[in-house]
Amino acid sequence: MYKALAVILLLAATSADAADNGNAPTANPAVAHPEMTAQTSVSGISPIAAADIVERQHAIIIDVREPSEVARISIPGAINIPLSQLKNRLVELDKYKQSPIITQCRTGRRSQEALKTLTSSGFSHVQNLDGGIVAWEKAGLKTDKKCC
Repeated sequence: MYKALAVILLLAATSADAADNGNAPTANPAVAHPEMTAQTSVSGISPIAAADIVERQHAIIIDVREPSEVARISIPGAINIPLSQLKNRLVELDKYKQSPIITQCRTGRRSQEALKTLTSSGFSHVQNLDGGIVAWEKAGLKTDKKCC
């Protein structure tokens, strides 16, 4: 039963992905589509687990929000590099290539893109903060709240 459900879900995902790309579904439903594999390999981490890694392993947090967003609230010690500037500023992060890195934005969407950029650029220990700073704050973790 679980196997049949897995095949059905894979077919549905492949068909949806094909519709998005304007392609027909793959002929062999048992083989995952390359884009699907890449999407499921994106590593997410809960705010509590992220705070633990920052504390124990001195992980670096890369905040990819715009400066105006960071001005309102931020995670202490996070490095702000807006997503739109990340590719051009990767050299600033070279010293962290082998360090644990957590990408973070408001809710996790932009930071997921940042994770993909970092991993494709040779950063080996990158995770995305699930739910972004919204989830971090909801979990009661420390923030620098400046206004509003």
